[in-house]
Amino acid sequence: MPNPLPDGQEILVHHGHFASGFRMDSLQMATDHYNIGITLQGHRRTITPTHSYTYKAGDVALVPPYMFHRTIAESDGPYQRIMIKFSPKFVEPFI
Repeated sequence: MPNPLPDGQEILVHHGHFASGFRMDSLQMATDHYNIGITLQGHRRTITPTHSYTYKAGDVALVPPYMFHRTIAESDGPYQRIMIKFSPKFVEPFI
């Protein structure tokens, strides 16, 4: 399972740097947050039980809670992204 939001926190921003070829070992599911990923470097493929899509530097991807997903490398270079996690409670006023 992806790392949950810390107790009492409704939003978290993380800048991740990953080595060439980084991939998630298996399908994972966030149960307490949405993810917005902003790709800064590299090409990725996200796989879900019903869809698969590719994204690259400059693209933004959203994964809602309770969706199994896995990401794999589609390029040989390093992967860098900004991950913004936010709770369903945080987004309620915007829906």
